[in-house]
Amino acid sequence: MGLVYQYFFKEKQILTKEEMKDSVNICVANLPDLIIDYPKGKEYACLIIDKSVQFDIISKDEGEKYMMHIDALDS
Repeated sequence: MGLVYQYFFKEKQILTKEEMKDSVNICVANLPDLIIDYPKGKEYACLIIDKSVQFDIISKDEGEKYMMHIDALDS
């Protein structure tokens, strides 16, 4: 995950902020199905949200809303 955020997004600027935000949205939207097959799916999604806030891809408020949504999902 660090490679994507630090290298591709920040250093090389291969991915735009909008592309990164879209990927966060897709991750969270598909999470209910993913956690069925991937027991650590919620944990990975939380890491994605944390990194997205850290790299200013989403705001802290958006991150908190995503986390509340993730926490509400059944594992």
